[in-house]
Amino acid sequence: MSDFGLITLKFSFTSDRLLDFNHALDLMRNTKNISQENIDDSKVKLLDILTLLHEVIEGDSSKITVIDAHNIIEILKQKHKDDWQEFVTQITNVIDKLNESRPILSARDIDCLDDVADAIDAECAHLFRRISNRS
Repeated sequence: MSDFGLITLKFSFTSDRLLDFNHALDLMRNTKNISQENIDDSKVKLLDILTLLHEVIEGDSSKITVIDAHNIIEILKQKHKDDWQEFVTQITNVIDKLNESRPILSARDIDCLDDVADAIDAECAHLFRRISNRS
């Protein structure tokens, strides 16, 4: 596969994950009127990204994925340069809460998820610029 094809694939996959993540986050903002099935689906989508990021942060980068977790982490590190370790702890806390049956996310948890969504969005923008420069 050419570089252009690989970048296009990464953009497509990353933007799909962003849409899934944002939709799940919107549902998790208020779980009171949401079915358990929708909550479970949202948790899986959020945990898919958060677990990948957490594993890479902890040094396990053995998984090969189309989404570039390293770039997303670098974006998050730039945003949280003054409180990086605290943010990593917050990611762990959100993962723990999402593993509960019917999680209740605090405003701080939602802020953490919003930051992750923003970082995925920034990665999408970066990939789009790379595609635009090659076409």
